[in-house]
Amino acid sequence: MQRLSIFSRKPRSRVADLATSTVKEPLLSQPGPGSPTDQSPELNQTAGGFSTITRALPGRPDWDSWFTHNGVDPITKDDPGGGGGGGFMHQRGRFMLNIGGSGQGYRRETAEKTASLGSGLGYIDTGYILLRNRFLRIFPLIGAGGLGGTATVVDRSSLDDAHQEKVSIGTAAAEFHVGLGIDMMLPVGTRRRFVLGVRLGYRLFNLEINRDPARSFDPNANGFFWRMIIGFEAAKRS
Repeated sequence: MQRLSIFSRKPRSRVADLATSTVKEPLLSQPGPGSPTDQSPELNQTAGGFSTITRALPGRPDWDSWFTHNGVDPITKDDPGGGGGGGFMHQRGRFMLNIGGSGQGYRRETAEKTASLGSGLGYIDTGYILLRNRFLRIFPLIGAGGLGGTATVVDRSSLDDAHQEKVSIGTAAAEFHVGLGIDMMLPVGTRRRFVLGVRLGYRLFNLEINRDPARSFDPNANGFFWRMIIGFEAAKRS
Protein backbone atom coordinates (compact mmCIF):
# COMPACT_ATOMS: atom_id res chain seq x y z
CA MET A 1 0.00 0.00 0.00
CA GLN A 2 1.32 3.42 -0.98
CA ARG A 3 2.01 5.67 2.00
CA LEU A 4 1.21 9.40 1.81
CA SER A 5 3.56 11.94 3.25
CA ILE A 6 2.65 15.42 4.38
CA PHE A 7 5.77 16.61 2.52
CA SER A 8 4.64 15.22 -0.85
CA ARG A 9 3.47 17.76 -3.49
CA LYS A 10 0.35 17.32 -5.57
CA PRO A 11 0.69 18.24 -9.26
CA ARG A 12 -0.77 21.70 -10.11
CA SER A 13 -3.76 21.74 -12.38
CA ARG A 14 -3.87 23.79 -15.60
CA VAL A 15 -6.73 25.82 -14.16
CA ALA A 16 -4.57 26.89 -11.23
CA ASP A 17 -1.70 27.88 -13.53
CA LEU A 18 -4.02 30.01 -15.64
CA ALA A 19 -5.47 31.74 -12.60
CA THR A 20 -2.00 32.50 -11.25
CA SER A 21 -0.78 34.04 -14.52
CA THR A 22 -3.92 36.17 -14.74
CA VAL A 23 -3.40 37.53 -11.22
CA LYS A 24 0.30 38.23 -11.82
CA GLU A 25 -0.18 40.15 -15.08
CA PRO A 26 -3.70 41.64 -15.16
CA LEU A 27 -2.67 44.89 -16.86
CA LEU A 28 -0.74 43.37 -19.76
CA SER A 29 -3.88 41.90 -21.33
CA GLN A 30 -5.89 45.15 -21.34
CA PRO A 31 -5.06 48.11 -23.60
CA GLY A 32 -4.66 51.47 -21.95
CA PRO A 33 -5.48 54.93 -23.26
CA GLY A 34 -2.13 55.30 -25.03
CA SER A 35 -1.73 51.75 -26.30
CA PRO A 36 -1.60 50.92 -30.03
CA THR A 37 -4.99 49.18 -29.87
CA ASP A 38 -6.79 52.21 -28.46
CA GLN A 39 -9.13 53.70 -31.08
CA SER A 40 -8.93 57.31 -29.87
CA PRO A 41 -5.71 58.39 -31.70
CA GLU A 42 -6.95 57.14 -35.09
CA LEU A 43 -10.68 56.85 -35.59
CA ASN A 44 -10.78 54.60 -38.62
CA GLN A 45 -14.48 54.85 -39.43
CA THR A 46 -16.27 58.16 -38.93
CA ALA A 47 -19.20 60.12 -40.31
CA GLY A 48 -20.27 63.70 -39.77
CA GLY A 49 -21.40 66.99 -41.20
CA PHE A 50 -19.77 70.30 -42.01
CA SER A 51 -20.55 73.89 -42.93
CA THR A 52 -18.75 75.72 -45.71
CA ILE A 53 -17.05 78.87 -44.46
CA THR A 54 -15.96 80.25 -47.84
CA ARG A 55 -18.06 80.36 -51.01
CA ALA A 56 -17.61 81.65 -54.53
CA LEU A 57 -18.54 85.34 -54.55
CA PRO A 58 -19.73 87.68 -57.33
CA GLY A 59 -17.12 89.49 -59.34
CA ARG A 60 -16.53 87.43 -62.47
CA PRO A 61 -15.78 89.64 -65.49
CA ASP A 62 -18.64 88.08 -67.47
CA TRP A 63 -21.21 89.05 -64.85
CA ASP A 64 -19.72 92.52 -64.44
CA SER A 65 -19.76 93.35 -68.14
CA TRP A 66 -23.34 92.11 -68.50
CA PHE A 67 -24.61 94.30 -65.64
CA THR A 68 -22.74 97.30 -67.05
CA HIS A 69 -24.25 96.68 -70.51
CA ASN A 70 -27.72 96.77 -68.95
CA GLY A 71 -27.17 100.05 -67.17
CA VAL A 72 -26.38 99.00 -63.59
CA ASP A 73 -23.19 98.76 -61.59
CA PRO A 74 -21.87 95.20 -61.13
CA ILE A 75 -23.16 93.41 -58.05
CA THR A 76 -20.54 92.62 -55.42
CA LYS A 77 -20.42 90.84 -52.08
CA ASP A 78 -21.04 94.19 -50.37
CA ASP A 79 -24.61 94.31 -51.68
CA PRO A 80 -27.47 92.96 -49.51
CA GLY A 81 -27.67 89.20 -49.56
CA GLY A 82 -25.73 86.16 -48.50
CA GLY A 83 -25.77 82.41 -48.60
CA GLY A 84 -24.59 79.23 -47.01
CA GLY A 85 -23.33 75.76 -47.65
CA GLY A 86 -22.49 72.45 -46.06
CA GLY A 87 -22.36 68.74 -46.56
CA PHE A 88 -21.52 65.23 -45.37
CA MET A 89 -18.10 63.68 -44.78
CA HIS A 90 -17.23 60.04 -44.20
CA GLN A 91 -13.95 58.26 -43.47
CA ARG A 92 -13.58 54.49 -43.81
CA GLY A 93 -10.06 53.30 -43.17
CA ARG A 94 -7.91 55.45 -45.44
CA PHE A 95 -10.72 56.42 -47.81
CA MET A 96 -12.53 59.78 -47.57
CA LEU A 97 -15.85 60.86 -49.07
CA ASN A 98 -17.21 64.42 -49.20
CA ILE A 99 -20.64 65.42 -50.54
CA GLY A 100 -21.64 69.07 -50.34
CA GLY A 101 -22.92 72.23 -51.91
CA SER A 102 -23.49 75.93 -51.41
CA GLY A 103 -25.66 78.74 -52.69
CA GLN A 104 -25.86 82.52 -52.49
CA GLY A 105 -27.85 85.48 -53.68
CA TYR A 106 -27.33 89.26 -53.83
CA ARG A 107 -29.69 92.09 -54.76
CA ARG A 108 -29.54 95.83 -55.37
CA GLU A 109 -32.45 98.23 -55.85
CA THR A 110 -32.44 101.77 -57.20
CA ALA A 111 -35.25 104.11 -58.20
CA GLU A 112 -35.00 102.93 -61.81
CA LYS A 113 -33.82 99.32 -61.70
CA THR A 114 -33.56 96.19 -59.58
CA ALA A 115 -30.57 93.90 -60.13
CA SER A 116 -30.02 90.44 -58.65
CA LEU A 117 -27.42 87.70 -58.92
CA GLY A 118 -27.71 84.14 -57.63
CA SER A 119 -25.41 81.16 -57.96
CA GLY A 120 -24.87 77.70 -56.52
CA LEU A 121 -22.85 74.53 -56.82
CA GLY A 122 -22.87 70.91 -55.72
CA TYR A 123 -20.07 68.36 -55.67
CA ILE A 124 -18.91 64.93 -54.61
CA ASP A 125 -15.28 63.97 -54.16
CA THR A 126 -13.30 61.09 -52.75
CA GLY A 127 -9.73 60.74 -51.55
CA TYR A 128 -7.12 58.40 -50.10
CA ILE A 129 -5.45 59.40 -46.82
CA LEU A 130 -1.66 59.49 -47.15
CA LEU A 131 -0.86 61.02 -43.75
CA ARG A 132 -2.88 60.80 -40.57
CA ASN A 133 -2.45 61.03 -36.84
CA ARG A 134 -4.48 62.17 -33.88
CA PHE A 135 -4.71 65.78 -35.05
CA LEU A 136 -4.12 65.79 -38.83
CA ARG A 137 -5.04 64.01 -42.04
CA ILE A 138 -3.93 64.83 -45.58
CA PHE A 139 -5.34 63.23 -48.71
CA PRO A 140 -5.38 63.82 -52.49
CA LEU A 141 -8.89 63.90 -53.95
CA ILE A 142 -10.79 63.67 -57.21
CA GLY A 143 -14.39 64.59 -57.84
CA ALA A 144 -17.12 66.06 -60.00
CA GLY A 145 -19.99 68.46 -59.62
CA GLY A 146 -22.28 71.05 -61.14
CA LEU A 147 -22.51 74.81 -60.87
CA GLY A 148 -24.77 77.53 -62.18
CA GLY A 149 -25.93 81.10 -61.81
CA THR A 150 -28.52 83.63 -62.95
CA ALA A 151 -28.39 87.42 -63.25
CA THR A 152 -31.50 89.58 -63.66
CA VAL A 153 -32.19 93.28 -64.23
CA VAL A 154 -35.72 94.71 -63.99
CA ASP A 155 -36.49 98.18 -65.34
CA ARG A 156 -38.79 99.87 -62.80
CA SER A 157 -39.30 103.09 -64.75
CA SER A 158 -42.80 102.02 -65.80
CA LEU A 159 -45.53 102.54 -63.20
CA ASP A 160 -47.34 99.47 -64.51
CA ASP A 161 -45.71 96.33 -63.08
CA ALA A 162 -47.05 94.28 -65.97
CA HIS A 163 -45.05 96.34 -68.46
CA GLN A 164 -41.76 96.48 -66.58
CA GLU A 165 -38.94 95.29 -68.79
CA LYS A 166 -36.92 92.34 -67.49
CA VAL A 167 -33.70 90.89 -68.88
CA SER A 168 -31.77 87.91 -67.54
CA ILE A 169 -28.84 85.66 -68.32
CA GLY A 170 -27.91 82.27 -66.91
CA THR A 171 -25.22 79.65 -67.02
CA ALA A 172 -24.82 76.06 -65.85
CA ALA A 173 -22.02 73.55 -66.19
CA ALA A 174 -20.76 70.15 -65.10
CA GLU A 175 -17.15 69.95 -63.96
CA PHE A 176 -14.38 67.52 -62.95
CA HIS A 177 -11.69 68.43 -60.42
CA VAL A 178 -8.59 67.16 -58.63
CA GLY A 179 -7.12 68.54 -55.45
CA LEU A 180 -5.82 68.10 -51.92
CA GLY A 181 -7.66 67.89 -48.61
CA ILE A 182 -6.12 68.96 -45.29
CA ASP A 183 -8.05 68.46 -42.04
CA MET A 184 -6.99 69.57 -38.58
CA MET A 185 -8.82 67.61 -35.90
CA LEU A 186 -9.45 68.12 -32.20
CA PRO A 187 -10.68 65.04 -30.29
CA VAL A 188 -13.79 65.59 -28.17
CA GLY A 189 -14.07 62.58 -25.87
CA THR A 190 -13.21 59.17 -27.26
CA ARG A 191 -15.59 58.96 -30.23
CA ARG A 192 -15.99 62.50 -31.56
CA ARG A 193 -13.76 65.18 -32.99
CA PHE A 194 -13.98 68.74 -34.21
CA VAL A 195 -12.75 69.24 -37.80
CA LEU A 196 -11.39 72.38 -39.47
CA GLY A 197 -10.35 71.70 -43.04
CA VAL A 198 -9.45 73.20 -46.38
CA ARG A 199 -9.84 71.82 -49.91
CA LEU A 200 -7.47 73.08 -52.59
CA GLY A 201 -8.12 72.04 -56.17
CA TYR A 202 -8.20 72.67 -59.89
CA ARG A 203 -11.16 72.24 -62.24
CA LEU A 204 -9.87 70.48 -65.33
CA PHE A 205 -12.79 71.10 -67.69
CA ASN A 206 -16.46 71.94 -67.77
CA LEU A 207 -19.41 71.02 -69.96
CA GLU A 208 -21.88 73.84 -70.55
CA ILE A 209 -25.47 72.71 -70.06
CA ASN A 210 -27.36 75.80 -71.25
CA ARG A 211 -26.70 76.07 -75.00
CA ASP A 212 -28.79 79.17 -75.78
CA PRO A 213 -26.14 81.75 -76.83
CA ALA A 214 -28.65 84.60 -76.53
CA ARG A 215 -29.29 83.93 -72.85
CA SER A 216 -26.11 82.35 -71.53
CA PHE A 217 -22.35 82.54 -71.71
CA ASP A 218 -19.51 80.09 -71.31
CA PRO A 219 -19.27 79.36 -67.56
CA ASN A 220 -15.48 79.16 -67.88
CA ALA A 221 -15.20 77.19 -64.65
CA ASN A 222 -11.66 76.00 -65.35
CA GLY A 223 -9.04 77.05 -62.84
CA PHE A 224 -8.06 76.90 -59.20
CA PHE A 225 -10.55 76.88 -56.35
CA TRP A 226 -10.51 76.50 -52.58
CA ARG A 227 -13.06 76.06 -49.84
CA MET A 228 -12.85 75.94 -46.06
CA ILE A 229 -15.06 73.73 -43.91
CA ILE A 230 -15.85 73.36 -40.22
CA GLY A 231 -17.73 70.48 -38.62
CA PHE A 232 -17.93 67.47 -36.33
CA GLU A 233 -17.64 63.75 -36.92
CA ALA A 234 -18.23 60.70 -34.77
CA ALA A 235 -16.61 57.28 -34.86
CA LYS A 236 -18.11 53.85 -35.07
CA ARG A 237 -16.57 51.49 -32.53
CA SER A 238 -14.84 48.54 -34.13
